Amino acid sequence: MPPPFIFILKIMKYLSKYSSLALVICLSLVSCKSNQKDKIDETYIRPASVEFTAKDTSSIDSLVKMFVQYANNGDLSNASSMLHVVEKGKIAELPVEKRQKFEIIMTKFPFHGCEENSIHLEGEKDNKIGIYFKISPNADVRTGSGCIKLVLNPVRIDNVWYLTLRDEDAEGIQHMDDQY
Repeated sequence: MPPPFIFILKIMKYLSKYSSLALVICLSLVSCKSNQKDKIDETYIRPASVEFTAKDTSSIDSLVKMFVQYANNGDLSNASSMLHVVEKGKIAELPVEKRQKFEIIMTKFPFHGCEENSIHLEGEKDNKIGIYFKISPNADVRTGSGCIKLVLNPVRIDNVWYLTLRDEDAEGIQHMDDQY
């Protein structure tokens, strides 16, 4: 039977995707095991990298609300113009061809509204804001039924927040190894 800390690491891996608090709780459980002599591999422990101020959360909230408002007004051009990419630590506008592709894809479906569904803030470049585009008149954003989910990743570059599309391979996105 594997040592108990491996089981806890598996739980941490799953829960850390959702909250830094889960990481702290799991670490507390590990530290309570007094006669456990095995050490946790420190590559699996990732502290929260940013403390979010009221200014940070307000900036992020304003950007997301503006994006959703543009989408709800059918103004996908302005919504897509809010999207950026991070390359080598620098922010750049989303290239025109990617903006056009985004706009074309989003106009292929019937549109019945757009709303924010979830927020997970982790750091300067590793965040998730779930946005649901309702493509059915009976869409349910709680379950995702009748919706297309778009995940935005607010990033902070030079102390300014920008919206990017979530890309698991983007610069600044941290992953936990899948060894267990």
